[in-house]
Amino acid sequence: MRKMNATVDAWLEKKWIEKSEHRKVKISSCNPPRIYGLPKLHKEGRPLRPVVSTIGSATYQMAQFLAGVLENVVGKTEHHVKNSFEFAQQVTGMQIPEEHVLFSLDVKSLYTNVPVQYAMECIAERWSEVARYTKIDKRSFLDAGRLVLDSTFFNYRGVTYTQTFGVPMGSPLSPVIANIVMERLEQESIQRVSAEHLDMVIYRRYVDDCFCVARREHVDRILEIFNDFHDRLQFTVEKEEQEQIKFLDIMVTRKDGILEKKWLPKQTNGRYLDFISESPYSHKRNTAIALVDRAIKLTDAQHRPSAISTVKEMLKCNNYPNWFIQNVLKQRVHKHYNVLQNDKEADETKYIPTPTT
Repeated sequence: MRKMNATVDAWLEKKWIEKSEHRKVKISSCNPPRIYGLPKLHKEGRPLRPVVSTIGSATYQMAQFLAGVLENVVGKTEHHVKNSFEFAQQVTGMQIPEEHVLFSLDVKSLYTNVPVQYAMECIAERWSEVARYTKIDKRSFLDAGRLVLDSTFFNYRGVTYTQTFGVPMGSPLSPVIANIVMERLEQESIQRVSAEHLDMVIYRRYVDDCFCVARREHVDRILEIFNDFHDRLQFTVEKEEQEQIKFLDIMVTRKDGILEKKWLPKQTNGRYLDFISESPYSHKRNTAIALVDRAIKLTDAQHRPSAISTVKEMLKCNNYPNWFIQNVLKQRVHKHYNVLQNDKEADETKYIPTPTT
């Protein structure tokens, strides 16, 4: 905590940050990070996903500040997708050449395998981009980053443990750092794929999940290239089955050389916010809206009736009354189909040149 506050005070003295930023980042008290588990309801045996809460810890405010700066330079590559909706929009109607297959790549335990020193080197190499969004000099910024990323301890039942490798789970800075490393990884790997004339016609990435399309005989070599980047960052591959593959919460299918999509939730009979709970009515309505919107926007027109039926069953399993479901469906379907129709009409607008005097 002393090192963190000394760093922040020095930044203010050198006028690298404003007084308002100084007040946000400087800390007067703190608690140790705490670990807990969230059950993966969609997996057999309900295994726990470990989560470390760093809220209120000595590094939390600094991690937020550094992440806010670095977020300006990540996620801008042509291969990056920020969510399922952007991915769905990009792949809709894509044509796939013959003898090509769909497959996905996924990093094993990304956060606990991100090499911190290499991440710092990546930031240093891209400093000309980062410097546009901060007055802090490179050395001081990197030192603060190391201080946050080296703080990997957490508390569990009164005992303090330390994460031995990777970036701290639960820190606001970790997702940004992971993205920076992944952008460097994909840049070098795609260059090697191209240099070896491997025919990978589509590549999209969400954090560490990569959607790819390539010739069947090139898939294994592409996996080897991605795994050669760093011995701690190792990928697994999942190949299409029956001309379809799941990516994020979308089932992507190639039919007659064209990509089709359908929303595929991780669980169709699991627990969501129950309608008879004491939660605010607005929360229940937003739960239903979120599910309906995903069913519509992540699904091609020919599959939407099936996706909407899935939403109805999911909501009924959580005690949502039929009148409520129908009301939400009517409003959201009306809204989205109007938007789609307006977009279509805008695309078909014809402009006639008129003579000028």
